[in-house]
Amino acid sequence: MGPTSARSLDGLRDDAFLDDPDSGFDQTVPLSDRCSSNFSGGNVTIVPQPLTQPEGDLKMDSSTTEGRPRRPFTAQGLIGVLALFAGLCTIFVLIVTVADSWSEHKQERWQQATASIERCSVEPFIPYRSKSRDPVWYIQCRIGYRADADQIETSVRSRTTGSLWGGVLPEMRQWVDHHPPGSPMVVHYDPVLPRHAVLTETDMPYAGPRTPDNLKLLAISAVAFVGLVMVARRLGSQAKMK
Repeated sequence: MGPTSARSLDGLRDDAFLDDPDSGFDQTVPLSDRCSSNFSGGNVTIVPQPLTQPEGDLKMDSSTTEGRPRRPFTAQGLIGVLALFAGLCTIFVLIVTVADSWSEHKQERWQQATASIERCSVEPFIPYRSKSRDPVWYIQCRIGYRADADQIETSVRSRTTGSLWGGVLPEMRQWVDHHPPGSPMVVHYDPVLPRHAVLTETDMPYAGPRTPDNLKLLAISAVAFVGLVMVARRLGSQAKMK
């Protein structure tokens, strides 16, 4: 097939394509001329189109971009935190009360002796970790008693108290004044360690068994816990009704 036949064949293809009304091309321009005019230069320009976001997605939820939105700290949340703290305090005081009660129950079965007071005084003590450096005060008594055939010299002391509001420093000094040397004092001592003496029943301020004070603190913390839980539940019910 010669060049003329090939040219004629290309013309037939172009004419057949252009005769098709559904082709979408301009029928006044031959297809070969159109292709040659568009690609003969070898320069193809690609115009990038910017990515557009649908109009409905212009406002994005802050929960998807910045995590969950922060909930405001409400009164119910505050009451819940206080109830949790009161519950933890109740558990701690309960454990301490049980431990002290068991220890004091064993001490009540120790040997009883009537000691003689040699000297009592109110002594200051500065806690190591105290920031104010204000001293706390306690009663210390030097006593002597007989344990079987031995004469025991030891000391007993009270718990500490502050000198500010709520302290019992004046009562301590008054008690010391009313117990001069030679006054009797009933103690219980450990049969294994006779020098270890405790006061199971005494009128000394901040001395003696801890269990009564622990029970008072346990009752206060338990009542506070129950009350805060009831208030938190009531606030939660009111919030659901809204």
